Amino acid sequence: MKSFSSLLILLLFALSSCQQEAQKPLASAEAQQMLQHCLVCHDNKEMQRGPILDGLDEAYMLGQIQKFKLAQRGTHRYDYQGELMATAIKDLNEQDVTQAVALLARRTPRNYLRTVKGDSKMGKDLYEKNCLACHGDSAQGLKEANTGSLAILEDWYLLTQLRNYKSGRRGYHEKDIEGQAMRALVTPLSDQNFKDIVEYISYINLGE
Repeated sequence: MKSFSSLLILLLFALSSCQQEAQKPLASAEAQQMLQHCLVCHDNKEMQRGPILDGLDEAYMLGQIQKFKLAQRGTHRYDYQGELMATAIKDLNEQDVTQAVALLARRTPRNYLRTVKGDSKMGKDLYEKNCLACHGDSAQGLKEANTGSLAILEDWYLLTQLRNYKSGRRGYHEKDIEGQAMRALVTPLSDQNFKDIVEYISYINLGE
């Protein structure tokens, strides 16, 4: 009887611990507020905005934020969008930002209005030759290559970033290893090549 009572107490304690864990908020009130701060730009409510990041890999987003903070991204004189991002996060609380990013990563990825027109068949060939090794066969991103999902990101943003790499607005810093690799890879490609690749990635995104 004593053993049964002890077992019952242990079970009740375990149940109580699980309930307390389940009741813990996913993030602090400050982080929730920080998320809303991020969504001012990273939503589709403004004409001039950044990309929608819902569902993007958490580690990848944190890595890019770190590059902005270390001036490895967003400091080129003609990267106006990057400069806005670098300025916006400069003095933010790191813990709140980290939790807000976790909340963004948990959100369901959204479909988007396609605005870039290209040849998806040509894009498939170009993607498999130039992109697949680091970004995965479904543009899902690979942790070992520190790449996020391209299939989640909007086509206009992907095209902008490819152009930024080629022009030197991104991938210019010697310590941005991944950025420099991207810049070297896309430099020989044409703008039409970019559109074809983005069209193919959009094709993957919509599951066509």
